Amino acid sequence: MAVAYEWSFLEDAPNIDEQEEIDADNEGGKKKKGKKKKKHLPINEVFDILPVSGILQPDQSENVEFTFYAGNGLGYNGMAVVSVDGGPDYDVPIQGESSNVSFRLSTN
Repeated sequence: MAVAYEWSFLEDAPNIDEQEEIDADNEGGKKKKGKKKKKHLPINEVFDILPVSGILQPDQSENVEFTFYAGNGLGYNGMAVVSVDGGPDYDVPIQGESSNVSFRLSTN
């Protein structure tokens, strides 16, 4: 028996925590860690799932790709759900985190 499925995200997933560095002293070039601020982005702007739906034949399997669109110092926790026609829903916790990236170039 063939089985149809479809992926979705839970809507009430938590907000993103974004760490910002604030330049505390422009003349001295010293940087001070800033405060965390909450930023609300829809979960589908942070994660993607491919394929989002399909039909599996008996004894068939399929790889699913989860993509996290990283930002500067971004951390996100959420929940993806796969719904199987005529069957149960399966919750899959998803988490993504990125680090701040910085560099300096020298003329030497």
